Amino acid sequence: GKDGPGAEFGAVMDWAKSNLTYDHSNTSLIASSDHALTKKRGDCSDYHGLCASLSRALGVPTRVTYGLHL
Repeated sequence: GKDGPGAEFGAVMDWAKSNLTYDHSNTSLIASSDHALTKKRGDCSDYHGLCASLSRALGVPTRVTYGLHL
């Protein structure tokens, strides 16, 4: 019901912020969107996996990169 994939993705991320818990101790260590959705928690790699999976499902070209931007 949103206008385009960007708005749809924003709605999905709002849901994630409201329903998932950032947790360093309960993580998949493999950027697992399944872990994030099943456990409703995870670390940054699980959130990255979830964001990438949902973006791709919405048709948004997506890639995950790791590292520091200083």
